[in-house]
Amino acid sequence: MVFATGTPLSNSITELHTMMRYLEYDFLSDHGLQHFDNWVAVFGEQKTDWELKPAGNGFKERTRIANYTGLPELMSMFKQVADIRTADTLKLDVPDCDYQVVQVEATPFQQELVQELADRADAINAGNVDPTIDNMLKITSDGRKLGLDPRLIDPSFEDNPDTKLNRCVENVARIHAETAEDRLTQIVFCDLGVPHKAAGEAEIEGEDADDAKDKKSIAAVPLYTPVTPLHTMPISGSFHAMPPSSFG
Repeated sequence: MVFATGTPLSNSITELHTMMRYLEYDFLSDHGLQHFDNWVAVFGEQKTDWELKPAGNGFKERTRIANYTGLPELMSMFKQVADIRTADTLKLDVPDCDYQVVQVEATPFQQELVQELADRADAINAGNVDPTIDNMLKITSDGRKLGLDPRLIDPSFEDNPDTKLNRCVENVARIHAETAEDRLTQIVFCDLGVPHKAAGEAEIEGEDADDAKDKKSIAAVPLYTPVTPLHTMPISGSFHAMPPSSFG
């Protein structure tokens, strides 16, 4: 059996314990490290401090791993079962990339909705809400949608030109116009607000159809696939949206 992954650690080094449990559980057991608490007591230093609440409306005490110790020994243990290859060692032939981060400020309406999310979080933490009605997972999901475009929460919300989604439309349309003569291609990724219907089944109706026509006019390029325009943008060969996790 072979484990192959490009992201053994996607968020935190503590995920290494999970990988080690999969691949060298007997070794961990022999050293009394099969349980996470024991493992982190050896390789991590915990610190309790005040930090901003997820809703952004106050502070609370949280205990987190502030520092890691014995990393050379930890990596030596992991390399008993892992053959690590980096981009430098693989010498992959990849194109050069010029990263450009577009800063988009929250609109006044988005700021109002953020406050509503904070109020919902307070009600949940106070135990005043049935978890089947509202919970932190729902709030997190709504927050991600809100960061991209409020209409992902409710299609009747305003179509503000300063949201990430619409700013993205402008950039993609501009790049298309600037590179049309050379017939260049834009590859765009979006992991939120993407329709689940097959392209041939999706339809555009009512106000959404008007919005699609407006965006099509802005871009002045064909709308290749008839899908819900709230989630897609008429551009050259693809649709584009900025990371939805925050307003920055």
